[in-house]
Amino acid sequence: MLRRSHWAMLAAFAGIGLSMNGCGTSNAGIPVVLRVAKTVGIEEIVNAEDYDELQSKIQSVIREFRDYDSSIRIKLALYDNENFVHQISNQTWAGFGPDIIITDSNTTHALHEKGLIDTVELTTPQREGTPDHLFQLVTNRQGKLLGRPVAQYIQVACYNKEKIKNPPKTKQEFGNDIHKDTTFGMSLNLKDIFWTTELYGAEQPMASAMRGTAPDAKSKKKITDWLHWLEHMSYQQNVRFMNSQQSLRSSFLEGNLDWITCWSSSLPELRRKLKDKLGVSPLPKNINKDKFQSITKLQVWSLGLNSSKAQREKALGLMDFITKPWAQKTYVMENRNSFPVNKNAAKIVASKIVGGEQALAQFELRNGSDELRRSFTNSVVFRDPARYKVITTALQRTIYDIKTPEETTDLIIETMMEEKS
Repeated sequence: MLRRSHWAMLAAFAGIGLSMNGCGTSNAGIPVVLRVAKTVGIEEIVNAEDYDELQSKIQSVIREFRDYDSSIRIKLALYDNENFVHQISNQTWAGFGPDIIITDSNTTHALHEKGLIDTVELTTPQREGTPDHLFQLVTNRQGKLLGRPVAQYIQVACYNKEKIKNPPKTKQEFGNDIHKDTTFGMSLNLKDIFWTTELYGAEQPMASAMRGTAPDAKSKKKITDWLHWLEHMSYQQNVRFMNSQQSLRSSFLEGNLDWITCWSSSLPELRRKLKDKLGVSPLPKNINKDKFQSITKLQVWSLGLNSSKAQREKALGLMDFITKPWAQKTYVMENRNSFPVNKNAAKIVASKIVGGEQALAQFELRNGSDELRRSFTNSVVFRDPARYKVITTALQRTIYDIKTPEETTDLIIETMMEEKS
């Protein structure tokens, strides 16, 4: 949760109407006020300095909107993730819910399950430029789109350049003598550690199980081998597993860890506090695997229930605007902590963002390919709270020697194959 002082700042900011008066498109008449609710990750606001930086980012987007539609006024409210669905529920049923909700794909599905957002219909031209698998991540079981993908946060490795000159590029380099004095840190949350499944090809049988096909013995062994590797890593003196990304990052900032997995959304804070000491690199990959897939978290814009006809029209226009290539490129290059969902913008900025070229490679995959289906499956498990909790708990118990890798393999497959209503 955010500290009391953080909540005070958020509450103060929530009441400020951010006007977008300008000389752009002429939309005469009374300004249309859009209420926008945005979740704020624990890595985005830690103190007043973090808050000021986030406010500055939002203002930069507002300035871009001035040339788009001078008749819109934005009232923005920021929330932490913990009680967000409950807060939106209270506001919506009181008739004061937001017009646009900006959050991650997991929370978008939770909002939909509670009946707090409307589905979105997009034309074929509106879908062009954004890969289908990103739309799939915010599509419900009935095939309805729950929102528009707007940005991706890429998982990367962060390290202290004073301690590490050449960060590991493969899983084999974790055990090399060159890194014997390096302290590595990883989070035990499934979404934070899922990248390691690709080191052993374990994501393939998990994808098969999610589609309802039990993996054969050879494929099943890939999951077990992956779990044995995690177990082996936990025995190493220079490797530490922690229960949250926040504790991992704090330990890194305190100098207790030299290398951690992190998300690009954390980079502004880390750059500000570590300055030139911060190094960022792609995650290690299997030395024999060329196509490593970058793991991302998806930011989604969805529609609230309490909008008037005019507000809904403006909200849809605003969502269409933010996914245009030039708007995406401008926002990403200014903030340097996210990756575009529009592949035309992605091609421009990929080389300038760590992990960007891996993320771009996923955009080039053909529909129906095994790689694309795995990418979809990887994130599907994250948006299903029941599966996520079972598998994360099983991973923790394996690393803590409560369950064997073989037992956890069976549990993961069983959980993946369960029908969810």
